[in-house]
Amino acid sequence: MGSQPVWASPAAWTVYAWDPVTLQQVDNLPIPGVNDGGPTTLIRWGTDGLAFTISGWYQNQLYLVRSSLVPIAPATLSGGLKQTTGPFQLNFAGYQGIPYRIWALTNLLNWTALGVPNLVSNGEFWFRDTNALHYSERFYRAAIAQ
Repeated sequence: MGSQPVWASPAAWTVYAWDPVTLQQVDNLPIPGVNDGGPTTLIRWGTDGLAFTISGWYQNQLYLVRSSLVPIAPATLSGGLKQTTGPFQLNFAGYQGIPYRIWALTNLLNWTALGVPNLVSNGEFWFRDTNALHYSERFYRAAIAQ
């Protein structure tokens, strides 16, 4: 995030997005109405947003910005458990508002969609593969449904 000061006007703050591989700027988003002093910390807000605060001598401001500049974070696998009765339970963390799907394969070539995971709470998900007992090994992934 950066500022373009204009004499006798409020600061014009802008959120910039950069490609992490090429380090080239890909886009930007002007944020009007940000008072002098500017934001001190940007944090992710939900699946596609940023949040920041500004503290001034006469007021505090909270900004919540939703933008396509913020990439959706992928699901993070947190483990799995082969149950004694045969099914395999996959656990992962993600965002509640994203429609995830669970995929599996055995040959590292052809992914097969298995189904939709269950939300436990606050972005924690699980999926039980009841067909796991038919395979000696199986690979899984949690991805955004498309």
